[in-house]
Amino acid sequence: MDDFWLRRLRFHQNTQCFRVCHESVFEKVCQGCFADIIPPTVQLAPSAVCDYNCPTCSYGKHKDEIREAIKNGTSKREDFLMSFEDMKYYIDQLYAAGVKAITWTGGGEPLLNPNTIKGLRYAKSK
Repeated sequence: MDDFWLRRLRFHQNTQCFRVCHESVFEKVCQGCFADIIPPTVQLAPSAVCDYNCPTCSYGKHKDEIREAIKNGTSKREDFLMSFEDMKYYIDQLYAAGVKAITWTGGGEPLLNPNTIKGLRYAKSK
C-alpha cells in the first residue's frame, strides 16, 4: 500500500477501499492481519418489522414481503423479532470478543420489539 493511502487511512478519511477509525485496527490492517480484527462496534437488529414505508429504505422490498406474510397469516409478527434470550447470547458473545459498542438498528424499527429496552439495559450492564 503506498504512502498516499496509508496517510488517508491514518487520518480517518474515506477512501475507495475502507475506513479505519481505531489505531489498533489501523496497525493490523497495515500488517495484513485482517483475521485478527475485532470490530469495536457492531450492529444488532432486534426487529425486521417496520411500520414505516420510507422511499429510500434499502430494506423496502424485504419489509413488504414481511408485511405480506404477516397479513396473509403465513407468519406472525413475533417471528421477525429477536427474543431477549438471543439478545443476551449475542451481547455476551460480543462482549467476550472485545466489542466495545452496539448500534441497535436493522431492517426494521428496533423499538417495535418489546425486548429491545431490556436488551439495551442488559448490554449497558456489561
